Amino acid sequence: VLASFGSTVKEAREVEAAFAAEAKKRYPNAHVALANTARMVMSKNKEQGIVIPSLFRALADLAHEGYTHVAVQSLQLIPGAEYDGVLAVAKAQEALPKGLRKISVGAPLLASNEDCELVAKALVASLPKERNAADPVIFVGHGTHHGTGGMVYPALQWHMANNDAKIFISTIEGTPDQGHTLAKLGKPAGKQAAEWVAPLLSLAGDHAVNDLYGDEGDSWKSVLGKQGWKVKESFVPLLSIPGVREVWFGHLDAALAELGITR
Repeated sequence: VLASFGSTVKEAREVEAAFAAEAKKRYPNAHVALANTARMVMSKNKEQGIVIPSLFRALADLAHEGYTHVAVQSLQLIPGAEYDGVLAVAKAQEALPKGLRKISVGAPLLASNEDCELVAKALVASLPKERNAADPVIFVGHGTHHGTGGMVYPALQWHMANNDAKIFISTIEGTPDQGHTLAKLGKPAGKQAAEWVAPLLSLAGDHAVNDLYGDEGDSWKSVLGKQGWKVKESFVPLLSIPGVREVWFGHLDAALAELGITR
C-alpha cells in the first residue's frame, strides 16, 4: 500500500498514479494499492467522483479480500505528524482476529543521513539544463514543528551545500524559514539575475501552485520578485525524479524484506 497525503490537483494525482504503476512493474507478484492520508483531500476528491481510500480503509479492504501480510510505504518526506499517523494506523490494523497478521511500514523519504545525501544528489541532477551554474535555486518543502522531523531540512541543506553552494533548502512552515533563506540568499546582482524555485514536495499540488508560484503577495514567486529576482520555475515534484523514487523504493524493499518477501 502506497500511502501519500494526496492532492486535489489533477496533475499531481497523475504523478501519484504513475508512481503506483511503476511499483506494479517493480513488484509484479504483489498487489499494489494506493491510499491517501488527508481527510480533507479525500473529501474534496470524492465530490468530484474521485475515490482514493484512506489508509485505514485500504488495509481493511485487503484483510477482507484475504491478504495477511502487507507492506505500507510512506510517501511522506520526513518522520513528521503524517508519518506518525501512518504508523498508528498500521499498528491498529495489525494482528486483528481474522485480519492482517503482519504489517511492515517503509520509512519516509528522508529517514537517514544516507537518504539526505542521495536525495541531494538527485535534486541537483533534476534541475533544468538551462539553469546557469551561477543561478541560485531554492527547494521549498512544507516543514514541521513536530518531533524530530524538522531536523531533516537543515541536514539536507548541509548535504546540498556539499553538492552546489548556490542551492538552498527552505520551508513554508518550519526551519529554515523564508526569512532565514532570503537573508542567506542576499540581493540580486542585476535586473536580469535569475532565481529558480522548485518544490521539495512529493506532489506538486496546492502548496506548489499557491505558496510557491501563486500570484498572492506572500508567495515565494511574489516575494522574490519584489526583491528584484527574475523568478523561474522548476515545477518537478519529488515523485517524478528517478533518483528520488529509488530512495523510496529502497525503503519499500526493506519493508517487504521484513515480511520475508524479496523482489
